[in-house]
Amino acid sequence: VGSEMCIETGYQRRVRGFFCKPMAVSSWLVVLSATAWMSLGAVQAQAAMQSFEDELNAILTTARSASAPRDRDVDLGEGTGAVSSGMGPSPWTGTWETDIGVLALSQIDRQVQGRFDEARSGISLYGIVTTDPSTLVGEIRMVAGSGGFKVSLDEQGVFRGFWWWPDSSDKMPWSGKRGIAANLTAEFKGTVEVHGDVTSRGMLTGAAVRSSTMTSPSIQESQPYLLSAVSCNWRRTELDPTCGTADGKGAGSTWGGLANVNNVASTTDGLKVEFETVYAGDPICFVSFGGKHTKLDYSVDTHPEYAEIFLKKNGCCESTWKEFDGKFSLVCHGAAAQNIVPKPVPNM
Repeated sequence: VGSEMCIETGYQRRVRGFFCKPMAVSSWLVVLSATAWMSLGAVQAQAAMQSFEDELNAILTTARSASAPRDRDVDLGEGTGAVSSGMGPSPWTGTWETDIGVLALSQIDRQVQGRFDEARSGISLYGIVTTDPSTLVGEIRMVAGSGGFKVSLDEQGVFRGFWWWPDSSDKMPWSGKRGIAANLTAEFKGTVEVHGDVTSRGMLTGAAVRSSTMTSPSIQESQPYLLSAVSCNWRRTELDPTCGTADGKGAGSTWGGLANVNNVASTTDGLKVEFETVYAGDPICFVSFGGKHTKLDYSVDTHPEYAEIFLKKNGCCESTWKEFDGKFSLVCHGAAAQNIVPKPVPNM
């Protein structure tokens, strides 16, 4: 006649009956006889052999095989439900300054994955949040091998716990606090609203800024602000060859003397400056000539695609660009007609 015997540990008893095997009556008698002479101290010693690591291994095995770990799969008897703590949906996500290195954690549901920024001691980890969402258990990968860990998070954003090597009774203290995200890149798709000041300790990069960020326009305030400029030497029939190049910076003009300018060429009566990105309407433009002793005056016609400059001699008559040999500057402002696509930034 067969019967059933169940040998369970604390975690296994809470989750499901493991190690249940059908046994013959004769086997039962052997077990009962062996149990009868065991002292209370011996029973406690045998129970102590079921280490905490075994429960963690069972949790990790169950969690990895399940698409979404459930309460019964991660219960260490430390909490009654994830909703009771008052923490956010992903309290472990973020950057942590720990005593074995800076750690970046990402939490999806109950699963937490992490990587250390500098592999001084730690490399990565995989953890499972228990039914108490402030408790995280799992496996940590170190430079010297892999071990287990268990940590708990307090309301001040500090976690404390320990980690250990397999088959070792020694547990090393481990703690960390939430830190500033470093060397991480976050990508946002869509509109991001910030109600307050934004401070950057590095360079801000963007395709464009709203016109209303730079000035207070009466219309087109939501369209990208666009600035165009040329500040170079004109050599009677053409721009100086160094204009817009690295050599052009040496002449004293920022940006090499060109910004959003596609082409500069003389026409029958004037000088036509074509824009790369066109404006939503005629831009507002200004012209100046280098040197306080200039005897030239000008007029400018503006269009969404280009600006054309006409020369005049002070108090006299018209002049042509073939007669001009010197530096001039044109600056135009306005709203762009379309979204501006940023150019790739070369590696510094």
